[in-house]
Amino acid sequence: MKIMMVGGINDKKADKLIGAIKKNCGNEIEVVNVNIFTQKPLEEEAKENPDVIVMLNKQSFSFKAPVIDGLGLIYPQMGEKKVYEEIKKHL
Repeated sequence: MKIMMVGGINDKKADKLIGAIKKNCGNEIEVVNVNIFTQKPLEEEAKENPDVIVMLNKQSFSFKAPVIDGLGLIYPQMGEKKVYEEIKKHL
């Protein structure tokens, strides 16, 4: 499974979130981080062809892949476990 994580976070924070996703959902998952400030998410989706998108902000793009609200990964009080459960549904 390939996840494209989309948001405006720095590489250090992205690495931490990628580690948490793999720990909670499986190490075989490939996670690609796309920064909305330095990359074009729709072009990256076409190039990466992810199974699911995890959005780390409230911006909306017309992605082809299913989109999961990933704000809980940044703000655990918003439901970090819910994000992992949603990811697992797409495994």
